[in-house]
Amino acid sequence: MRLTSKAVKTACIAVTYKLIKLSRSVNITKSAEQTSLVKTCNPIKILTGIEDVSQLVFQLIRLVPDTAVQVCKISHQTVVNYASKVSKLIKPLVDNYPYQLTNTLSGDETYIKVRGKNQYVFFWSDPHTKIITSYTIYANRDTKNACQSIYDCLSKYKSVPEDLLLITDGNPIYNAAQLFFHIHGIDFTLKQVIGVKNKDEESKEYRPYKQIEERLNRTYKQNYYGTNGYHTLKCANDYMVLYVCFFNFLRQHSSLKFKTPVDDSLFDKDSLIQDRWLKLIELSAQYYN
Repeated sequence: MRLTSKAVKTACIAVTYKLIKLSRSVNITKSAEQTSLVKTCNPIKILTGIEDVSQLVFQLIRLVPDTAVQVCKISHQTVVNYASKVSKLIKPLVDNYPYQLTNTLSGDETYIKVRGKNQYVFFWSDPHTKIITSYTIYANRDTKNACQSIYDCLSKYKSVPEDLLLITDGNPIYNAAQLFFHIHGIDFTLKQVIGVKNKDEESKEYRPYKQIEERLNRTYKQNYYGTNGYHTLKCANDYMVLYVCFFNFLRQHSSLKFKTPVDDSLFDKDSLIQDRWLKLIELSAQYYN
């Protein structure tokens, strides 16, 4: 629903009235002009008499002391709460968007710290389009979680390609996962890159794909290090949803000629990053099951 000028004006008046009352109740320094306006004039009469929204904004700046924002302190926990709420809103978009994927996916695990203990990220992505298809953080690196991460990838396809190729390292959990899916009627080719040297032809041929996944791990960790770890596994996964949304929809990649992995003209060409986040939050409502 698009807000009308009248709705914007009404909201601005209400917020301003609250801020002026707040500024009167605390000892905030005002300019002489601001003090005169607040004491001698009725702010609501001044604001309601303005028809042009741009002029309304100008009057807001005059009426509300700049230092009033100091009263509204935003704590670290408030930011965490905001991020957690947005993560829940946007997860359906990240998981259910109709991505344009090729028949090749590469996967790898890396570890992060949650309350000082190792937890494991199962990353899968399309090495051609750079779209991340699986990203959940688990407490264990085992066959069950490998199967779940592969299932997350398969769910991104309308139908599983007959020539689907998965590329991983030499961890045997992926061989067990391949057997599990075969038993349930889903077949794919698994290619494994062993070690850090090309001692076999398979490793030599598919190592470039594996290195793309390793680069994704490093890119994620560059952003993760600043968090100094997480308090809970839930918080870690909330952050991961936001990171994958940014990576798939907003982050420009040099290997894609500085386009985003999802290049579906979702945004206006000159829109700011804040507006693009708001657009993604709005779009996410379409993908709730």
